[in-house]
This record gives sequence, C-alpha cells and structure tokens, in this order.
Amino acid sequence: MFTGTGAMEVSVAWSGPTSLTMLVACPGSSRSAEGNSTMAVTLPDATGTCQATVAEPTSESVAVTYTITIGPTGA
Repeated sequence: MFTGTGAMEVSVAWSGPTSLTMLVACPGSSRSAEGNSTMAVTLPDATGTCQATVAEPTSESVAVTYTITIGPTGA
C-alpha cells in the first residue's frame, strides 16, 4: 500500500521469462498492466490509500524477484 498524491506512476522490472500482471487500485480509479520484463501504469489523480498488486499467471509457479518503483509521473 502507498499514499497517492496526484499524478503518479507505478513501474515493475524483473528478469527471466515469466510474465507478470499488475493491478493498482486507488479510491475511485484503478489501472492494470502486464509484461514480460517491465510494466508500468500511470494514475492521473491518485489520492488516498492505494494498493499495488503484482502476480504471475496461475499456470506458472516460479520464484520471481522484481523491483517496484512508485513516484510522481515523469520523475
């Protein structure tokens, strides 16, 4: 969870052949993305308590180490 403050971007990067999905939900809005090594979503007006969830498809079950970055859009 994180506190949304205006326009924000949430990005995830990892290595390996695994595809991941991400859902970012804030009060009044949500965004999703998927990718094979990186993915990102932009929230134009993130306010309040937000939650970012990263998952792999149920058909896969490998350990994945990823880096998540949350900050102002364009930072």
